Amino acid sequence: MDFIDVCAFIFFLSFFVFIGLYKSPTPKTDEAYLFSGRNTSYISLTSCLVMSELNTATLLAFSSLGYLSG
Repeated sequence: MDFIDVCAFIFFLSFFVFIGLYKSPTPKTDEAYLFSGRNTSYISLTSCLVMSELNTATLLAFSSLGYLSG
């Protein structure tokens, strides 16, 4: 990698970290952090649980089991 590539990578990485730290809300209590103020809808909660269960490793494992079993 050239010097300009490394500089561009460091710039974009620091830019996104700065924006994330600047714009992220800070929860006031532990309950607000853990339960997100109890404002989470069922659709977002369900999609989060489903997507964490159906990650790439799971999909590869199930497809390899299907291939091995015929």
